[in-house]
Amino acid sequence: MDYKLFANVIEWINSNGYTCMGRTDDEEIYYGKTKEAFNLENGIKCTSDFIKFPQISSSLYSNDFLIITTQIYKEDENLQMCVDVDECDFTDKPEIINIRITNCNEPVNIKKYFSQTFIDYKLENLDLMIDDIAKKSDFAITKLFDEPSDDNLVFVQINVVMSTRLSKYIKTDRCDIFFMNGNFLAKKKGDHIKNYLDVSTNPQKQQTEMIDILNSYYENLTIIKKPYTNEIIFGIKGQEFLKKLWNKYEGKFYVVMNEAINL
Repeated sequence: MDYKLFANVIEWINSNGYTCMGRTDDEEIYYGKTKEAFNLENGIKCTSDFIKFPQISSSLYSNDFLIITTQIYKEDENLQMCVDVDECDFTDKPEIINIRITNCNEPVNIKKYFSQTFIDYKLENLDLMIDDIAKKSDFAITKLFDEPSDDNLVFVQINVVMSTRLSKYIKTDRCDIFFMNGNFLAKKKGDHIKNYLDVSTNPQKQQTEMIDILNSYYENLTIIKKPYTNEIIFGIKGQEFLKKLWNKYEGKFYVVMNEAINL
């Protein structure tokens, strides 16, 4: 997930004088102006003395796109943030999408499903959101409240985030060098196959996109190996694209992809 999408949310929180982040045992997220502002009786514990957007657990590459609704409420001296994520897939009808609800994919009409949400939050441009989803484009809309609403809502933002964020960089005339060899991103080297990265923990859509991008920019590709750490970095045009990193807590390597690369 590219958290730069929520930079304006963090800027707004900071601009209102909030400097600390806290959470409860139930994973509720709060922001305070001081560490002392958190209500310990309500179980709010300070987790950092800076502001950041909470981690989103949904995998962008497990679905066609995500609809992320960020709500911020005024709670006494603190702000409470709630982030709702709808995991969505396309259907053969542009106005109908599949949304994962209670572990099942249910087809819904976009306008009917979100119209009440837009009314409740006093938002406009639902038709624009529907059009952008049909075009497979990202969408964002933000609403600030001069005074808290009846339920103390002061900020809301809806983001549509497509999983194919790098698809615009994939060339139709790309080469056919890299491929999947079992769980490994690999390429042929003479009569042999060279395995580079174990990407078995990455979603299949992301694996396909990795290969398509590497094959599209093979002439601009550099591979850096660090024998002392066993790390591997794939760079394109001087930018890190893929990186094999060691997770000391899980005791294994994993592969991360730079979704913000500019090609």
